[in-house]
Amino acid sequence: MIVQWTETARLRFQQIKSDHYTQQETIEYKINLIRRVEEKVVSMGTIMPSREYRNTYYCLVDRYVVSYKALDQGERYLITSFKHGAMKRNLKY
Repeated sequence: MIVQWTETARLRFQQIKSDHYTQQETIEYKINLIRRVEEKVVSMGTIMPSREYRNTYYCLVDRYVVSYKALDQGERYLITSFKHGAMKRNLKY
């Protein structure tokens, strides 16, 4: 399975920083987080569809909401959004 990130999601991910941990600890956390996000996206597949966007799915990893699309019959995933769970969302019911 191939997991790719859009530029927007990649920029959001780069904004992660910490006032409580050293720069090295934060880098290690981010590397581990990338692995866990990509593993979770592949394992979740199309189980949790988004209420906000058509043909988009999401999962939660460490309080981050990861939105993604399944492409090529599930052979490739494109992460389209990466947000902290505390960020405001516009839900459509």
